[in-house]
Amino acid sequence: MTWTVTYYVGYTPYTDTIHDIVVDRKIQSLNQATIKTMLDIQIDTVVTLTKDETISSTWIVKKKTLEDDVVWKYELVEMMSELADQVVYEGLKVFDVAGQTIRSIVTECLTGSGWTIGDAGKLYVGVIEGNYTWLVSGGNTDLVNGGYIFNIGDTVRLSGTIPAPFDDATVYYVVAASSSSIQLSLTEGGSAITATATGQVVIDKCVKYMSVYWGKISAAVFKVVCDIGGMALWGENNDRKLCYGYNRSTMGDITSSVYKCVPVEESYKRGYDRVIVLGQTDSIKGEAGTGTKVVVYKYEDATTADEAKSLAEVILKDLGKVSVRKTLTVAPTMNIQEGYTIWYDGVKYFVFDVKETYEHIEIGIGAMLKTVFDKLGSKLKEVTGEVGTGTNSTYDGGLQNMGAPSVNCLISVDVDTDTILVPDVELYYSNTDRVVFTSPGTVPSPLVEGTVYYVRDVDATTETFKVAETSGGVAIDLTTNGSGLIR
Repeated sequence: MTWTVTYYVGYTPYTDTIHDIVVDRKIQSLNQATIKTMLDIQIDTVVTLTKDETISSTWIVKKKTLEDDVVWKYELVEMMSELADQVVYEGLKVFDVAGQTIRSIVTECLTGSGWTIGDAGKLYVGVIEGNYTWLVSGGNTDLVNGGYIFNIGDTVRLSGTIPAPFDDATVYYVVAASSSSIQLSLTEGGSAITATATGQVVIDKCVKYMSVYWGKISAAVFKVVCDIGGMALWGENNDRKLCYGYNRSTMGDITSSVYKCVPVEESYKRGYDRVIVLGQTDSIKGEAGTGTKVVVYKYEDATTADEAKSLAEVILKDLGKVSVRKTLTVAPTMNIQEGYTIWYDGVKYFVFDVKETYEHIEIGIGAMLKTVFDKLGSKLKEVTGEVGTGTNSTYDGGLQNMGAPSVNCLISVDVDTDTILVPDVELYYSNTDRVVFTSPGTVPSPLVEGTVYYVRDVDATTETFKVAETSGGVAIDLTTNGSGLIR
């Protein structure tokens, strides 16, 4: 196997063998590569990496280091990353999501960038039949593997050859969904519409909540496609087209080509009946469920309460599902990209990431039906610690998730003893430490939000402390538990 790098000065090509290479491709980040070669290439030069004279891709040089007298080390990003240097808007960009689809938002983001959406993005082709059932084009009976996943309550818009009484201006609600069909209504939970003709259409899912972007085109596109849509994103560099979908290509069975399989099973906590999501600030919060066993997540990309609430609803639905992940090692001669679907050991998987070297290729695979934890990954962080049950775990005051050391601890208050509970309190607080209290609801009376108080009476046995108005002063008599997520 041979890798080469090529760049042009005018019409003159310069090519050299790559001595060492690592290529990282992930569906939720810009693809990156590190190479070593004897060519002296300038920063921001466009280069082509070629594998075995057949598989090529276009990259931009971002960093260079002289390893020794003759070998240079370069850090590259794929050509699509030129979008990272362009802004969506000079300042804050707010999308009014009334009727906007993922496609329309991405189109707006790309306006003026020189890039367009490629045809591969139109993976959601369906046929409307008279019984108001939608099937994927070509007679497939699996909407999931055909490229889209629908849930009851989703909103969609249509384009293409649309049969009456449907049109391209109306937002429709999914009122029935299975692996093979969906039904649409004019209202949420309403009666399904019966088509009076047959037509071939593109079904685009609408974005449910408002999103705010700052600055770079790449950040906006990655958020709406990868974070919100949970889809793969890739560039067709020669045509300057950006493509996205639930899978960019489908491969056959690779079982016989796998050298090593490392299974990783991530079981998300079960039994929770209430979810709270915190956004960029504590005043941005959303809640789903009405039970007494609570789990709290932090998603700093959530900029509105509606967005946090929508995410809380999705998390509540996905809690308890098991996301099966595996890392497969295969021959370096294979051509597998992020966003592919493959068969392994009789099961169909989605390829989340690919790491390629001279020696081998490691691919991270997971279930085709992705949970919100797969889609958001490390961006969705649980507020760690114990979760209470019963009356003390109610959202409006009382015991909340404990954990996250520092002033951001979520706390509970005992008005009978005037104490504040923080597990392992001695690890985080000492007498005379200064603290402030915040809450999107109310802080415990008579405390004033944002006012500096002093820690006293730290008790490692009961995991509690008290507060005073001055260092070493009299403990304050707490008269209420407060409400909301108290920090």
